[in-house]
Amino acid sequence: MKKKITSLAAAAFGMLALTGCCSFQEESRIQGVHDREYDKDNQLFVQQAAQAYQERMQFTNETIVEIDSENARLFMSRAIGEEIPEDYKRSIIYQVENALRSQLGVRRDFKVITHKNPQTGEIIVNDSQAAKCQKMSFRITDISAKSSYQRNSQTNEISYVWDLSIAVEFNLITADGRNVFTSAVTMIPDTGFLGLSSIQTKSSGIKSLSPRVFQGMIENAVAQALAAYDKQFGPPVYVVRTCGNGKYVQLSAGTAYGFVRGREVEFFRYVERDVLDPVTGQYKKVLSEDILATGVIGNCGIGCKTPISADSCFVCLKGEHSVRTWTSVRLK
Repeated sequence: MKKKITSLAAAAFGMLALTGCCSFQEESRIQGVHDREYDKDNQLFVQQAAQAYQERMQFTNETIVEIDSENARLFMSRAIGEEIPEDYKRSIIYQVENALRSQLGVRRDFKVITHKNPQTGEIIVNDSQAAKCQKMSFRITDISAKSSYQRNSQTNEISYVWDLSIAVEFNLITADGRNVFTSAVTMIPDTGFLGLSSIQTKSSGIKSLSPRVFQGMIENAVAQALAAYDKQFGPPVYVVRTCGNGKYVQLSAGTAYGFVRGREVEFFRYVERDVLDPVTGQYKKVLSEDILATGVIGNCGIGCKTPISADSCFVCLKGEHSVRTWTSVRLK
């Protein structure tokens, strides 16, 4: 089934007014406001990549999310995370499955279908149908939950600080059994501004810790893995237009490609250079990248939240850097 490819360059324009910047409003009011600087050299690379992406998207990417069966057996035994109880492990498997389904489900590259309901075991797609689908398989390769006590010098009370970590490997496997993508991610909790663990309990026992403490780490692990997928297989994302001398920009992708509010992005351009081959003594063309700037999606100052859609989002650049239309962008 051929997928409908929305023109990234024709993404919807949101209503926005920024003090000290400029407004991306209806097209009639943009004339004479937005910058007209174009990166024509980078435009050629973006258009070539866009054509290759559209060719890949002609095919239905029905995807089943599941844990690797051998890894599931090892994980549920004492071979991995021996201090983690079985019911905790089962909950963590469900969390990884749900995070994958949720984050894959909003992306145009995937059509997530269910082979087996993880809660009830109900078969949604039979085995013959499942055999025609690609699989996003995952393996939980390590998990740790260790506590150490600390005493409050004022109250003399004892509490326990937890060191947590989880390592997950993600593999995209085609219907004919080829592994076309692998990403291994290890996560620890966000320790906050002071670098201190916020996960503390009054007891050292694992039962005092909810399995949900792993949820944020799991969601971040999935996001990192899919960012790696996008870099390898996703659409070429670029600057649709700019204003404020290239410091405030609209991108050609939104939530359908993982560009969500708060994610940091990196702006770059492709550069073809002549490099001397030490073996042949001849110069050859080598494609490299020049990093230009960074920014955060959807955040352009206190109290200012810019619009985000499936195919468009807005970014304010950090520092004194600026970019042009057709500059390339990727998630950091």
